[in-house]
Amino acid sequence: MIGVIEGFGIIFIVIAVGFLLAKTKVLGDKGMFVLNKYVFYAAYPCLMYDLIAKKHVQDVLGIHFVIGIVTALATIFVFLIINKFFLKLKGSAAVFACLSGVYLNSNNIGLPVATYVLKDSTMLIPIMIFQIAILAPISLAILDYLSNKEANNGKKVSLKRIISTPVRNPLVLGVILGIVGSLFGSENINWMMIPNHVCNMIGESAIPVVLISYGMSLYGSKFFDNKK
Repeated sequence: MIGVIEGFGIIFIVIAVGFLLAKTKVLGDKGMFVLNKYVFYAAYPCLMYDLIAKKHVQDVLGIHFVIGIVTALATIFVFLIINKFFLKLKGSAAVFACLSGVYLNSNNIGLPVATYVLKDSTMLIPIMIFQIAILAPISLAILDYLSNKEANNGKKVSLKRIISTPVRNPLVLGVILGIVGSLFGSENINWMMIPNHVCNMIGESAIPVVLISYGMSLYGSKFFDNKK
């Protein structure tokens, strides 16, 4: 119980630091934007590689990965039924509604809680792989197609663009490289020692920076404005 309280205490304190940084404008007006860019393009991809490459491939793509896929497909199936008879959403709106029921906030909240409260982020890795490497590219490709169709601009979505979607996402690249590293045991390859240490160093900054950025986003929100 004390460990759980300590874990949440750490999370809340780091978030509070972010709130104070935003309130005092130490990082300027675009501080949160820069931090988010850093996390998306550098810290999180390195963290994904570091977490996955250290695990055995069976731990990464084992039963938990299968359960994640089955659960997501079941949720999508249930949404399709509800949408057909009740919601009746069309196009992009239907896709966004479906994703809101399928997606877990495993990155921004899930990882901090798993790391500082549960002391083990292993259970999240299969879910994150499924969401980042499979669900996200497919969803973006569908949304890309629907946005062009709804805009009636006659522009066709190229197959090349759909296939290249995962490659253009740094998080997906981090996951793919992590799986490759897990398959070939990069932790035991001498010439990979320096890249592994670099990814570990940068990746360890991801969770604190995400929490600080989240705290900064709270400043100026309606909740705190109403308290004034």
